[in-house]
Parts: sequence; C-alpha cells; structure tokens
Amino acid sequence: MPKTKILILTLILLAFLQAGLLVYLFFEISKSPDKNFLSGVFFGGEMNRSRSSEDKNFSDNGNKALGGILPHHLIVREEIESYLSRLAGKDYDEIILICPNHFSRGKYKIAFPKTTDREDDEGLGLVKEVLKTGLAGEDDEVIANEPSVTALTPIIREHFPQAKIIPVILKPNVTAGESEILAEKIFQYTERGNTLVLASADFSHYQSFATAELHDEKSRKVIENFTMNEIYRLEIDSPASVYTILKFAQLREAEKAELVFHTNSGELAGNIDAPSTSHLFYYFYRGKKEPDPGATFLFFGDLMLDRHVGEKIKKDGLESLFSELAGEEQRFFQGMDIISANLEGAVTDKGAHYSPANAYDFAFSPELIGGLKKYNFNFFNLANNHFSDQGQRGIIETGKNLQTMGFSFSGCQDAEAGECSATIVEKNGLKIGMAGFSMVYKKFDLAEAEKIVSELKKQSDLAVVNIHWGTEYEHAAGAVQKETGRTLVDAGADMIIGHHPHVVQGMEIYKNKPIFYSLGNFVFDQYFSPDTQEGLAAGIAYNKNKIRIFLIPLKSSGSRPGLMSGSAKDEFFVKFIDWSSLDEKVKEQISANGIIELKQ
Repeated sequence: MPKTKILILTLILLAFLQAGLLVYLFFEISKSPDKNFLSGVFFGGEMNRSRSSEDKNFSDNGNKALGGILPHHLIVREEIESYLSRLAGKDYDEIILICPNHFSRGKYKIAFPKTTDREDDEGLGLVKEVLKTGLAGEDDEVIANEPSVTALTPIIREHFPQAKIIPVILKPNVTAGESEILAEKIFQYTERGNTLVLASADFSHYQSFATAELHDEKSRKVIENFTMNEIYRLEIDSPASVYTILKFAQLREAEKAELVFHTNSGELAGNIDAPSTSHLFYYFYRGKKEPDPGATFLFFGDLMLDRHVGEKIKKDGLESLFSELAGEEQRFFQGMDIISANLEGAVTDKGAHYSPANAYDFAFSPELIGGLKKYNFNFFNLANNHFSDQGQRGIIETGKNLQTMGFSFSGCQDAEAGECSATIVEKNGLKIGMAGFSMVYKKFDLAEAEKIVSELKKQSDLAVVNIHWGTEYEHAAGAVQKETGRTLVDAGADMIIGHHPHVVQGMEIYKNKPIFYSLGNFVFDQYFSPDTQEGLAAGIAYNKNKIRIFLIPLKSSGSRPGLMSGSAKDEFFVKFIDWSSLDEKVKEQISANGIIELKQ
C-alpha cells in the first residue's frame, strides 16, 4: 500500500480514537459526577485557586441559612464541597434542589421525580401542590438525565446523608410569573419543617475573563439587591432558578445575601482568554442589607452603518456585523444597564440623504438603527461632526425617530453646547446624567459646558460625558483634550468617554475619575490600516464605594468586530499603557487582566 494512503488511514484512525475518547469522557462525567474529570483531563489536574474565595474568613455568625445558590460545574467541586460543609452542621431534614433543564427534556415546564407510585412521602406534599398549578409533572427520566442534578445530588448526600433531597427541574421557558408561583408553593411547604432550598446556576458563559467579570458584577448587584425585574436579563444559564430562590428568600424574609465564593474556570485553568464559565456561591439569611444597586455600562467608539458598511448590511444583514462578538446567544451584549456608542450620522426618515451633499455624508434608517435593540443598545451619543450631515431636518428627524423607538440620547451638533447636550436616564433607582459635546471643526464653549455638567451632576447620582475630539489617526491625546477633560471632571463629570480619532488613544485617571481619550472605531469602513480596525470597549461597573473598569480590546475584519485574545491582546495593552498617563498600580492591573479598580 502506498505510504500516502497509509498516512491518510492513520490520521482517520486517530481522529476516530480522539472522537471516541471525547464521547467516553462525556458519558463518564454524566455517570460519575463524583469524579472531577474536567479538571483532571482538560485542565491538567491541579488548578490555580488563588481567587476561589471572596472572603476566606467568612462566617455565618451562627445563623442558619434558609437558602442558597451554587453552581453545578464540577470544575469547582472543591468550592462546592466547602460550601456544603459549612451548611452540614445545621442538620437540615430536607433539601429542595432547583436546577435548570439544560436540554429542555420532557413535556413539563417544571419536572419532579415521581412520588405517586411510592409509599414514602418524600416531597409528596410539595409535588402535589405544584402539580395543581398545571405547570408541572412527574418525570424520573428527565431528573435522571439532567447534568445539574446528577452532578450535585451525590455530593449533597455525602454532606447530608439523612436529608431527603427533592429535585425541581425548570425549563428555560419558565417565566417570572411561573417562578413566583413555584416559590410561593415552596415557601408554604417549608414553613412546616427544617428545609434548605438551593438553586443551582452557572453564571457567565463563553466569555473572556474581563467580560465575564463585568457580567458577574451585574449579576451580583441584582442578587444582592433583589432586583427581581432584572434577573431574566442576566448572563446566566438559569434565570428561572435564580428568580425562584430570590422570591423564596423574600417570602422567608431572608434578603441578606452573602457571597461566599466567586470563581472563573478560565482563571482557574490559567487561561483568562479562554471561553469560560463563572460561578457565584451565595447563602441567604434572615434580614436585609442596605441597598446598593449600582449600574453597569458598556461603551463603544464610533458606529457608522452607511457607505461600505451599508453595502455589507444589504448583502449579509446587520447580524453579520455583530455575530462574532455577540456569540450564538448574544451573551456578550446581555444584562448591561446602558450599552452606548457614538452614532456617526443622522437617523432620517427612511434613511434619506438631504441636500446639500457632503464629501462624507452619513444617514441611517430607523429600521436599521432599531435592529440594534437586538444587541441591547439603548443610548447614543449624537454630538459629533456627522450629526448635521443631513442639515437641520436630519437633526430634528433623528431626535424624533430615536425617541419613537425608545432609545435615549444626548448631544448637539459640532461645537454647540446647550439644552440638547444633556439628559438624565434612570436605572435601578439611580439617576444617571449623560452629556455629549463635540469639538471637531470648532471648539464648544467650555464655560457653558462646565455649567451644563455641574448642573447635571447636581441632579444625578453619576455624570457621564461623551466628547468627540482629538486629531484623527493619532494615538496621543493632545493638550486641548487633556485640558478640556480635566476641566469637565472638575465641573462634576464622573467619567469621560472620548471618540473621533478613528484609532484608540490612551486614558488617564484624574482625581480618581477615568478619562478615555478615544475608544477608536467600533463599526466603520476604514480598512486602510491595522490601527483603524482596532477598537476598545469600556465596561464600567459603578457602585457608591468603587468603580471597576473592564478594558475589552476589539479587532475588526471588514467592519465585523471581535475580541482580541492571546498575544494580540497583550501587545495591545502594552501600547495602550504607553499612550496613557497612569500610575504603576493601574499599569499593573491592565497588564494582569485589563481590569482597573478605583475606590471612591
């Protein structure tokens, strides 16, 4: 037989063996959840657990937890064991385990193990009551084949050998209203006995470390503040499970949520660029914390959907631009309170271009901009040199069309500071002031802008300023930018988001406030240099005591942005630090993982 054919047959055989090994591992993990196959096989055994505990000296002060949240991802079995061991001394008689139905198996939205054909009464009262709602049914096959159940129940039995375990499996389409009904039934059932209610949920999926941390910040705030109307927007695998446990905790007057562990599989494995799963472990105790809702932001640079970008949209659809960044389930864009970009053009009726025509002349239809709602965009800065491309008619139509579609916005045309410069957006009980200014062809009146920002800060909990400024294609911020940015911080701005140069510029922390001089292009058709196809997304989690900043570098190909990773991201951060004016501590934070923490 010729050597070429032997080689081909050998490669085919190796491929089959590799596929067989993966199938074997999958079934072994499903059959033997007590073995940590994932950590041993895919991550080489011992993992870095340096950030496994949020507070290694955590103590429940003798209180008895009435509920909790824990993951079913066995990469963190060590933390699951520790989490359960802290509860084991409380001698619970029953444990209700609320889990996701990952594959939507069976015909019932809510599935229980069969009890009607058994003599014992394990969970019989609860099951009967929930069955009466018409939402649930008994299905042993679904229970036996749900990974979250098979992963956790053996570990729970090790720590609570005498306790009855009642699994409750929820399909993804269980609504908030249905979760509330389930929580009420569980509450009524648990009033009579010594029962622990646990919900199992894995948090951010398939994200890089910085992106996952941003989403986890939002999840933490929602859970710890019991912001019920936000749960189904979170980047988690089972909103219904989390909603149910939080509603149950409210009914039991146990709104004191204590975070025990916070982990991330990518970090544990030593690869923060790898698609990861994050995990939050909570106990719920009687009592209530003082609310601290905070807000999360995701800012992008210049967004332009006309000219050559418009041609690509006509050919392949708007989704083609965002599919790589969003992922199959749009997880990247989930959950944030404000997702914003600088909109480079007017939103005119039917996307019309009006005379006189400009050399660079951009306009977008309301239908096109409305398509961005799929990616949860809800705010646009309009203050730039292209806002007036379609004249006063275009400016008026832009405001009318954005308002009709439910978008918030701020900003006047270039060099103007006035009533159109600022607005206030309310999120989570916070008033967020959003201002926009542009100084491309001429400077705006800085004294007037100071007054606007100062008054905005008085009326808001947080003041954010967008500025369109700087010299095109230069990475170094100019003296005028620095003077203007610092002056507006002095006036009350809590953060400044810059754009216009079409390349990323550096940043500085002035009086503990971040100033981004330019986030560069987000979606544009400037294909003539690598630098114009690099951008930066700035994720920001604001709380009354601290601000966390998440630097997310982007690389575009044909107007399609995606995440930078590996050496490309590392090299970008080296350049970004060089373009910036930062102290050594902040530089070290950026180099480590792109996350900056500022105490307020």
